[in-house]
This record gives sequence, C-alpha cells and structure tokens, in this order.
Amino acid sequence: MVILDYPEKILVSIWPGLGDILFITPALRILRKKFPKSWITVFSLWDGPGKSLLELNPNINQLIYSTPREALKLARQFSKQRFDIGLEMSFPIRWFFKLAKVRRSISFARRPFWWIFPYGDKQDSQLHASEQYLKAVDKIDGVKLRDNRGYDLYLSSDDRSYADDVLSETGNDLTVIVHPGARCNKNKRWSIDKVVTLCRRIIDQYSANIITIGDKEDAGNGMVIQQNLGNKVINLIGKSSLRQTAAVMEKGDLFIGNDSGPTHIASTFIPVVAVFASSNPNNFRPYSHRSIVVTPHCRCSPCFHFPGYMNLIWGLRLRFINYCPAMDTITVDDVFQAVEKSLIQ
Repeated sequence: MVILDYPEKILVSIWPGLGDILFITPALRILRKKFPKSWITVFSLWDGPGKSLLELNPNINQLIYSTPREALKLARQFSKQRFDIGLEMSFPIRWFFKLAKVRRSISFARRPFWWIFPYGDKQDSQLHASEQYLKAVDKIDGVKLRDNRGYDLYLSSDDRSYADDVLSETGNDLTVIVHPGARCNKNKRWSIDKVVTLCRRIIDQYSANIITIGDKEDAGNGMVIQQNLGNKVINLIGKSSLRQTAAVMEKGDLFIGNDSGPTHIASTFIPVVAVFASSNPNNFRPYSHRSIVVTPHCRCSPCFHFPGYMNLIWGLRLRFINYCPAMDTITVDDVFQAVEKSLIQ
C-alpha cells in the first residue's frame, strides 16, 4: 500500500541508545535515496550520549534531542512545520504525532500496540532491527530499496587526528580494541577475568597491542586489564569522546566486545567478535558481514526477544533483571576461536 508518492517533510522518532541509533542509519540512508529533496527531522524524547553519532550524518536536515517533560512543547513546535510522514522508530508515540499534526504515522507495531498503527507491520522475531526499520520506510511509497551497506557513522578530521595520535604508539603491530563493559545491563558483560585471559592469549599468539575503550563506568575493568597486561595495553576508557573512540576503532584490526553500543560502532569499520548471551542475535547482532557472534551453551538464551512487553520500557529489556546464567557458559576458548577465524578472514 502506497501512503505518499513524495512526502515533503518527514519526522522520525528514535531511541537514544548507541546501538539503537546505528540500527536506524540504514533506514535514514534509504529514506534520503528515495526522497532526496525531502526535509528529514530526527528527534528523541530521551536524551542520551549518542547524539554525536548523528550530528554529521548528511541524510538528516534537523536533529533534536529533548525530554519527556518537553514533549508537548516540542509537539506544538513540530505542528507548525506540517510534516507529511511520521516514522515511529522508538516507543509507540502516535499520540505525539497526533499533537504534532503529522498527516500519516508509520511504524512496525509492538505488542500489545499492533492496533494503534494503521500503516504498521507486526514485528518479525527473525529480522534484524535495521531490517524492521527499513520495512517501515518501504511503506511510504511501496518500494523496497536496499543497498546492503550496513550502518553509517560519519567522523570529522579532528576525530581522525586524535586516532592517529593514539595509534602512533602501536607501530605496525596488530591492534585489537576491547570493550569490557555493557552499559545497559550487567547480564550482558562477560567476566573481566575471562577478558584478561583472552587478551593475554591474543598478545602471546599475535604480539598484538590491546586498546581498551569505554565510559567511566568501565574504568575499574580497564585498570584490571592494564595491571595484568602492562605496556601492551593502551587504556582509553573514560578518556575520549564517542566519535574519537569510533575513529580509533576505524584504524584498528579487530574489535572484541559484548552486546553493546561500542560493538555496533566498531562493526561500521572493522571485523568484530561480539559476545551475546541475553539478547537475540537475530535482532541485535552487528549489522555487518564481518561480524562473528559468540553465543552461550545455555538453553535459556536468548532470554530477551525483540517483540514483547519488556522492549516497551527503555532500560528494562531483559527478563532476568538480577541474574542471567547464560554469559557464564561462554568460555575463553569459544571467543579465542572466533578471534582466530576473524583474523584469518
């Protein structure tokens, strides 16, 4: 069903999470290819650290981060712009699009809200999140357009200069970037002892340099890795901006991380080994053919699925809020084998 042949103004709602932002970038790219002259506004009603990942994106005309408290004010502001299409790619907010006087709302509908969106598709538990968003874009003109390019992330020359300075310390040795954290939930974090053991094996086998990245919450893990492995580790945890970190990833040879935003960022540029336990990799794996996902030896995994009530509440995505045993079943050998496979490729 074709909704509009050529919308002049398009409003897109997004989640603020790092991974969620990257999930949407293929849809934004296709949206721009389909409608090169349209005005595209992207907004979030939740503030977050990922705004910088979209600031340089040429597929967007306007980027707004707000708060739920400012929702009514923002809706009134948007109502003056008279948007033709509203793409709901976050929490179901058709009420917001109504207040903003958006002509048509499109979504992939979440349980139990399938009835809300007249132009929505039910979620497919086997589809990646990025594909779900692309299907929503298909609804506008009824045309399926794909380019298989993965995520988009645009960096500045200053970001890359920072990375050049960091990488000047590593010489020509193999550079492996490691993110030991996962901000969303502790059940997504692989044991720091296993991370240290894995890094030591990589150093011994490949004479590699290890660069640890993350935010201030990961500082303790960064110190543990550096104390155990010494001068083969460059610790950038809490010391660089998000785009600076992305620029360092771009120049690395391999990334190892949990199911987290940095893992998705890295997959934009280099091969990735991702350790998944609670989340369903069908929905949330890095959207890149150069990624390898290591999954647990545990029948309870994944304990969070894309369609479901828990996904409606930001930050409460996992059924096992206190403890999930799946991550503990993943061994150092499991991840090291994935590392070897990635480096051979």
